[in-house]
Amino acid sequence: MRDLPPAAEAALMSRSKPLALFVEMEFPGAPLYLNSSRLQLEWAGKVYRGVGQLGRIAPVKDTPATLPQIEFELSGVAQENLALALNEGSQAHGVLVRILMGIFDPDSYQLADLHQRWLGRLDVFTINGGGRSGAAAIRVTAE
Repeated sequence: MRDLPPAAEAALMSRSKPLALFVEMEFPGAPLYLNSSRLQLEWAGKVYRGVGQLGRIAPVKDTPATLPQIEFELSGVAQENLALALNEGSQAHGVLVRILMGIFDPDSYQLADLHQRWLGRLDVFTINGGGRSGAAAIRVTAE
């Protein structure tokens, strides 16, 4: 395991451990950066949109003789925001994906470090229509 900055080490040693997941999807021309908080966060020049309770990452399915697979879901997507997903969906297969753990300072809640937890490529990209609410769900699998 790599060395953590002192602020990240202190955060992990504290009683409360403020953490968030960060996801990077490197779509050609329009990379997508998300985090599991409700806030927009910036790290190393990248701006990560907060998806809060709207997003989900399913547990890793890791079995012998197969690649570990992860499923992402972003629900509550307004119809007017689906254009990007529809345009990028055709280019999704093989796109590089990273999952990172964000470690926050427990006193200031400033982001102290991002630590890569998983690296893979997008496989299947599906959109489920929004029905009466007008919102949709975007589901992606990666391995």
